[in-house]
Amino acid sequence: MLHTPTLLIVLLFAFGASAHAELYKKVDEQGNITYSDVPSGAAKPVQPPGLTTYGTPEQHKQTTKKPPDAAKLATTTNYTALAIASPANDETLRDTSGAVTVKISLAPPLDTKAGHKLVLLLDQKSAAVEQTSEIALKDIDRGLHTLKAQVTDANGRVLKESPEISFQLHRGPSAAARKAGK
Repeated sequence: MLHTPTLLIVLLFAFGASAHAELYKKVDEQGNITYSDVPSGAAKPVQPPGLTTYGTPEQHKQTTKKPPDAAKLATTTNYTALAIASPANDETLRDTSGAVTVKISLAPPLDTKAGHKLVLLLDQKSAAVEQTSEIALKDIDRGLHTLKAQVTDANGRVLKESPEISFQLHRGPSAAARKAGK
């Protein structure tokens, strides 16, 4: 009876030998192709193509990423300050139409020649994409809202992000509705 280590070694050699076996291709009179690991008659040795492997999408991104161009990095504007100047954090606004004017403070000024834009997020959703620091929002629902500003490059990559602020909007009846109610 073989001992377990000896049996393992014998099995490894048996399977290892079959993994490196030759591959033969034979074409008969009717044109049928037969592949085998045993040579026979008119069979010719063939080299199988390499294995096709697929990586995860993350691996693909890592291998296809181009190094950043030093000239482009040198011209990228380094924004030092970005904040929402108005409305103030926790401010309560009153507007019957739901209009809110947002003023953004940015230093240095927005580099529009490089394709940079200001993106205003209202309740974590894009509400406006502008190249000006004063943005008018219309028809905002009453209630508590959050605002955040971002500077993005021409490819949409976020270069700078402001702290998030919140504000409360009260929408009372319009002047016409108040007159009609008298």
